[in-house]
Amino acid sequence: MTAVFDSDARNQELAVTGYTVIPLLDAAEIREVQALHDAVFPTVPLDFYSSIVSASAEQRIRVRDALRAIVVPKLLKLMPRHRIRLASFMTKRPTSRRGSLPLHRDAWITDHRVQVGPSIWCPLVDVGPANACLRMVPGSQHLIATPCPMNALLLPRPFLTYQWDADPVDAEFVRDLPLRAGMAVAYDPRVLHCSGENVSGEPRVAFSCLTVPDGLEPSVYWWDDRPPGRMQVFEVEESHLCEMEYATVPEEPYPAGVRLLDSFDVPREPIRIDRDALRRLQAGGAG
Repeated sequence: MTAVFDSDARNQELAVTGYTVIPLLDAAEIREVQALHDAVFPTVPLDFYSSIVSASAEQRIRVRDALRAIVVPKLLKLMPRHRIRLASFMTKRPTSRRGSLPLHRDAWITDHRVQVGPSIWCPLVDVGPANACLRMVPGSQHLIATPCPMNALLLPRPFLTYQWDADPVDAEFVRDLPLRAGMAVAYDPRVLHCSGENVSGEPRVAFSCLTVPDGLEPSVYWWDDRPPGRMQVFEVEESHLCEMEYATVPEEPYPAGVRLLDSFDVPREPIRIDRDALRRLQAGGAG
């Protein structure tokens, strides 16, 4: 597996804990990204608003292209072998009541078993527990091997994604990750993570970038729920990626820029976290 960072310490931290904190934006760049957010989304209609889920294709493309113009020059110095393929805003309104996100994995747009494509999450304000910083379960990326499809959270299939209500991870395993504005966390999309309500009086605006190893087109996973049920993997050209919907599995005839790569079954047992294994991982350095 090729190293992600030009830093042995960061590569080690990513491999062991599943995440590492990196410097990303300066004060002027934070203001530029905030202005982009406010121009595209002058009002936020939900307590938690993810532009990759709820925005139009035109808005997604505008956000992706503008964020890449700002972020890529900084990120290339840290991660020269990965490219941003998707980017989105994740905004929580002040004093939110329906803005918390339970423990989950990110949907895959590359095969992380071969080469990890880290997600990048960066807040535009200082974040802590009161305004919905990320909360991570260090080492959990080693305990769930099944790919996470785009539509995992939309289907009642406990073998597709971690069921936070059926298998609640104890607080001892979860770590708050406070960050200064402009700092970012680069994390393995397989690591369990979550965030709480924004109980502060100010919006919490953050953005997320999904990366793919250099030279590869995104490989997007969907679960086809039609009997007998199969995991499908599609190569999706970047020009089409922002137009795709989480809930819509591509069907033949596939649109231009979308090609079926593989179809396979997955174990049908509910995903559960081995507490003893997680405790050993964390005691060995994962957080």
